[in-house]
Amino acid sequence: ALNTIENGPYLLSSTKAAADFVHSVARPNVKLQYDVYHMQRMEGNLTATIRQHISDIAHVQVADAPGRGEPGTGEISYSFLFRQLEEIGYAGYIGLEYKPSAGRTLDSLSWLPKAGRSGQIGSGELNLRPAGAH
Repeated sequence: ALNTIENGPYLLSSTKAAADFVHSVARPNVKLQYDVYHMQRMEGNLTATIRQHISDIAHVQVADAPGRGEPGTGEISYSFLFRQLEEIGYAGYIGLEYKPSAGRTLDSLSWLPKAGRSGQIGSGELNLRPAGAH
């Protein structure tokens, strides 16, 4: 689902609409990519929404809102959100799709604890790796 604020009319603009679509397809390999930035812009209530739809989510995409910067540049509490994902047992990938405020992507990773750069967050595995790295 994408936000209509920046993208104009879009077929799926809420988590519920995207989840309903996934259910209508009824295939085990069709899941949600939950884009935290877009859903913060459209509906807020991120933690409750993720908890409600966690069984449909296979990938989480992050950027802060507003502005689409790296976590820590906007209103989303990513430390809280990541703890919630860990608590509910999310084992999928977390992708970073943001506009670095410092210019270079590497310079914008200071928000991510060094331990998390290898995939480890706390005692759980959140797979925080660059896209394409497995």
